[in-house]
Amino acid sequence: MAASLVHDLRGPIQVISGMSELVQGEDDENERVSMAATIHEQSRRMEAMCHDLLDFSRGEYELRPSSFRASLLLEEVMRELEALAMARQGRLSVAISSDTVISADMDKLRRLIYNLGKNALEVTPPDGVVEFGCSASDTSWSFYVKDAGPGIPSDMAERLFEPFASQGKAGGTGLGLAIVKRIAEVHGGTVRVESVPGGGSTFIVDVPRQIDASEPADPDAQDTDPLPSRS
Repeated sequence: MAASLVHDLRGPIQVISGMSELVQGEDDENERVSMAATIHEQSRRMEAMCHDLLDFSRGEYELRPSSFRASLLLEEVMRELEALAMARQGRLSVAISSDTVISADMDKLRRLIYNLGKNALEVTPPDGVVEFGCSASDTSWSFYVKDAGPGIPSDMAERLFEPFASQGKAGGTGLGLAIVKRIAEVHGGTVRVESVPGGGSTFIVDVPRQIDASEPADPDAQDTDPLPSRS
């Protein structure tokens, strides 16, 4: 589990390290406050990751559901990945066909989508686009992350979500997708990949739609216009 801890904590550590350097030379007070808030949020995220990794090692996953908008979740993940995207000269875009209020464990889903997004950026060439999206039906909702990488051979796709499996990345331990699969399953959902060799890959997470009856959905959520693509 030491390797898994290093793999998952590397992302927020990079964000904290970068922000702590930037904040020292930032004169604008509003920017300094924003950077401090990001550092605090990433520290909180690291703590949540440690709890999740302990659960993973024990074969347990406790859900802490709340109600939130799909757009909020995707925007937060994209904000966390902006520094990596800039470093790799990649671009991020978002397409949301239904900005519904969903009921799930937001921290765990954030981690799931972050893992998929980070993997996508690592296999996407410079100037390539990584697309995040969400859609919903009466009974379920789906998130997807689409990369512009080399694609995944069919024989590799069958075992891609096993611990220590890896494809198309120079580094990493191969634990990120195993954690993605576990988080999807504890929500009663599934994760799958659609890939064309040389044509990129799309990772799709389908989860039953469950709105917490004690926290009613926003009545405007079902008719929200799709967010424009951001690049």
